[in-house]
Amino acid sequence: MYSSNRYFEMALAELDKIDVVAPVSAGAKIEKGYVLGQLDELSRAHETYQDALELAGRYSSQSVYKAAALRGIGFILIEMQRLDEAEEALQKSLAIEPGNDTALNELAYIKELRGSQI
Repeated sequence: MYSSNRYFEMALAELDKIDVVAPVSAGAKIEKGYVLGQLDELSRAHETYQDALELAGRYSSQSVYKAAALRGIGFILIEMQRLDEAEEALQKSLAIEPGNDTALNELAYIKELRGSQI
């Protein structure tokens, strides 16, 4: 609720509490990665999305979050201007969820960014 109302500092505080109670929740880590990205803490966001991806790979109950974690990684890598790595993460997410609009839109954005760099 805090995130959707753009109270990112409050959201982060709540997500830190959730992390203590549910340390293997990939979904909570994905939300935390999003919040950190909104706070322009890109390195921490990237690390948090990586943690979510690792949890999604380790625990079958968390596997449903794998594609979302990869999309989060892709988004943050775009923000960090690491386009090749971003594209790779987004392509991996599409291998899990073909046709995902978010991933496809981010890939189109990467193509646009590359076009403007010429």
